[in-house]
Amino acid sequence: MKKLMGILMLAAVLLTATSCCNCGKRAGRTAPLGGSGEWQLTRIENDRVTPVDNRFTLSFAANGNVAGMGFCNRVTGTYESSAGAGALAFGPLATTRMMCLDQAAEDRFLRILGTIDSYKIFGRTLMLFSENELKMTFEKR
Repeated sequence: MKKLMGILMLAAVLLTATSCCNCGKRAGRTAPLGGSGEWQLTRIENDRVTPVDNRFTLSFAANGNVAGMGFCNRVTGTYESSAGAGALAFGPLATTRMMCLDQAAEDRFLRILGTIDSYKIFGRTLMLFSENELKMTFEKR
């Protein structure tokens, strides 16, 4: 009986240890980005972003084009993704050149987009990662 209890305790500890992951990713396939609609930024790194009008949005076309809006400038470019693996890479992104009231927020948004290497879609939530670290969270508009 003592040996059985020890085995059960070890199994419980191992199950708990392997089921906890603070990286925000889950194993398995994720939905394709192309044609997934428009996404509104709700979190960048550890900071909550209050959705305002058309600020901080992204749309992924099935042909590999991405378009969106930073704080005040339009963003366009290309992307490559692999839905099964969740890999994502942005090509060079171009922006309009208007001076923003919050230029630091726009610069941060664009800088972090340049580091993204993977994604996951869970229902109406899109999560973007850099080196397995959650960097941005978007909600479907």
